[in-house]
Amino acid sequence: MRKTPKNYRVYALILGQILQEREFMNCTIVKMDSAEQLKRDFAPIQGEFDNDMVKEYSSYATFLPYVDPLKLKSDYVIYFDSSEEDSVGAVGDATRHIELACRYLSIGMAQDIRAAKGEIYTAFYPYIYQIVKVYQLNEKGEEINCEFKLTNHTVMSPRRPEKNEWMDSKTESYLQKITEFKDLTLKRALKYLYRAEIGHMILDSPEKSSLDHFKSMEIIIDSLSQEKKFKDRLSEIKEILKLSDEEERQINKLWEERSELGDIAHPSNLDQTERYANQFPIPSNVQYSGLRTSIAGNLILKYFEYKRGIFEVMIEDVFPGGMENTIGIVNPDIESNHFMISTNERDKNRLEKAIKTEIAKTLGIEEKNIRKYDLLPGRKAVVLWVDLV
Repeated sequence: MRKTPKNYRVYALILGQILQEREFMNCTIVKMDSAEQLKRDFAPIQGEFDNDMVKEYSSYATFLPYVDPLKLKSDYVIYFDSSEEDSVGAVGDATRHIELACRYLSIGMAQDIRAAKGEIYTAFYPYIYQIVKVYQLNEKGEEINCEFKLTNHTVMSPRRPEKNEWMDSKTESYLQKITEFKDLTLKRALKYLYRAEIGHMILDSPEKSSLDHFKSMEIIIDSLSQEKKFKDRLSEIKEILKLSDEEERQINKLWEERSELGDIAHPSNLDQTERYANQFPIPSNVQYSGLRTSIAGNLILKYFEYKRGIFEVMIEDVFPGGMENTIGIVNPDIESNHFMISTNERDKNRLEKAIKTEIAKTLGIEEKNIRKYDLLPGRKAVVLWVDLV
């Protein structure tokens, strides 16, 4: 049977607890000292920005598809000969094979420790690799220097800013209100959503970006419902936040994608990217459609608009010498809309009137804007739902 010709040889440094010169899983491990590596110009793969691609823009965002953050020094290298027709495919092919070899060497090391020292000492020490050189192979199998270059290939937000005024006249006031609103759930949800949406530009894995995106919604949903099942929690907060049927459908769809498709929250039975043509960087088996859609941003805004109108007022007895119906703010640097009132009033109707009056004065609103009043069990606090401008 005629052998498929090998067109490229890809070298990587390899570092592990025990290394031997050997053939292993279609790869070859050999010893190579630093002087030889230097002679060969071994260096980690790093992307290089193509300035010609963006020179026409006054402002822009662009990013490299791959940056190697690792610094590795080793006298052992592992190489793989690929039949791919171009260097990008060859590096992708080699990465798959070299990483597979490192995975099995790592589990072999775990077994070696277990057999030699006992199960209590078993540990998983990963064998680490770093691609450092790509050669083209001639018909005789001799190595020939070739260029391997990764560059930016996407331009985002060219020629921004186009405007210096918000499109809606009320946005500046809204921005001030949301930035001044202290709420840990809102802060965390926004942190996860922001990281999810910039993840592809700072080389977060697709798995992390997908998890961050869904987490931004899950944090809000879990804060408003105690139901055990996710779909039941979502159904409950649909009424609270006035979500549409379409929004509920989209969030349920993303929950299913996160939980059941691809390698996001749980392992997939099949990694379909194994069937993809060899390429570099290696593609991910993530199937998540939520990124760069409106659903999470809208949920955060609706959560803010709902929570902004809810006030909790703790009820404390008046201290000796204190004034009746004195109201104060609780933890203003940590949370918004949390107050305390000092009162000895025991009659529920007069207590309600006193609290509404003081809260209305504090917020600068009319009492009729307080649309709901709920005295919590034990007369320790009340919750008010307020219509704010």
